[in-house]
Order: sequence, then structure tokens, then C-alpha cells
Amino acid sequence: MATINNPADRQSLTLRLNRAEGQIRGVKKMIDAGAQCEDISQQLTAARKALDRVFHQMIDMLVKQELGSVKEQGSKDRLSQIGELLARFS
Repeated sequence: MATINNPADRQSLTLRLNRAEGQIRGVKKMIDAGAQCEDISQQLTAARKALDRVFHQMIDMLVKQELGSVKEQGSKDRLSQIGELLARFS
């Protein structure tokens, strides 16, 4: 399977994950504080969407990376693997 080779792309994903991690910590605090279920649900939805954005950004990066190296042997196989990843996890 392909990996993300660009350090800037990896850093971008890490920053997004850090934000999602902060949202999850916030949800845990809300639960401990006895917040309303509706408020907790809203924050859980936001955290889930944040993780979805990380996933979609990662796939976007992988596709662009593979299209940039389309002349390499096996690029079609790697793009196929990315398609399988999308099918399995989205």
C-alpha cells in the first residue's frame, strides 16, 4: 500500500488529528461534567466529521501523489489499492 511521502502532507494530517483529539478530550470532559446528551452528541458528531476530513484529505494526498508518479511501473496497481481503501473505509 502507498504511504504519504511528503513531510508537509504528513504534518497537515497530524495537525488535523490533533484537533480531532482535542475534540474527543472535550467530549470526555463534558461527560464527566454531566453535560446534556444533546450537547455531547453534537460534539461527537463534530469529532467524527473531523476524522472523516482527515481520511478524505489523506486519500486526496495519496491520489495526487500517485498521479504525479503515473509513469512508474505499477502505478495502476497502487491506484487500485487506494480505490479499495476508499471502498472499505468510507
